[in-house]
Amino acid sequence: MIFESDFGKVYYNISGNGPVMVLLHGWGQDSTTFSEIIKRMSNRYTILSIDWLGFGKSDDPIKPLNVDDYVDVLESLLEHLQIQKPIILGHSFGGRIAIKYFVKTKNALMLILVSSAGIKPKRNIKYYYRVYKFKFLKRIYLLLKLNKKLSKLYQNSGSKDYQNANLIMKQTLSKVVNEDLTPLLSQIKIPTYLLWGIDDEIVPYKDALLFKKYIPDASLITFYYSGHFPYITEQEKFIKVLNHILSSGGLHGKF
Repeated sequence: MIFESDFGKVYYNISGNGPVMVLLHGWGQDSTTFSEIIKRMSNRYTILSIDWLGFGKSDDPIKPLNVDDYVDVLESLLEHLQIQKPIILGHSFGGRIAIKYFVKTKNALMLILVSSAGIKPKRNIKYYYRVYKFKFLKRIYLLLKLNKKLSKLYQNSGSKDYQNANLIMKQTLSKVVNEDLTPLLSQIKIPTYLLWGIDDEIVPYKDALLFKKYIPDASLITFYYSGHFPYITEQEKFIKVLNHILSSGGLHGKF
């Protein structure tokens, strides 16, 4: 199904029956990354999955977006579908959006943050050297209209996500990646579960500990054989944890 947002057409899918659970994928993914969760949980829950603008079957956005723009898209879609107090599961970039969405609207029953982005990393001197070098060369190439060198500079700079993105999504990534959500975390006053791979090299486990520290009602569940995608690498454990979290008695026991 297609939703006409202010920034482009958004693809979404609804399946199952029961309380609503919203699945928000991470950067570079799309809603199909949750296919096993949808398959296994839709007998008890209505699952809403979304392709963010710039990914999957959704349009590229009409302009570079920031996190608040993505939050507005989610807010408009849930209002359109008349969804109140859903359970929201966000992975990585999707977790970043889930946090800002809840702080803005308070429209969630529970947050499940899986390897969530949102803590601004501490940067060393090498990082700032690369950034300033990139900005300096970019300015020179633009001034001298050296388009081939500028294109190569973009291709060879930044993370793999940045290198693989088109220009509008490169600009979007630059807007969203460095926003620090730490000041917002104390405003999350609903049950929040942090599901994290201990070997995560994209959003390190120490961020999970900070989330747990700053979110008043947060529980941390560690996946000891996973990196950034525990819902794939430890699929059975992940589904088991989800079932316990979503049961009326909450989370009990060890996994």
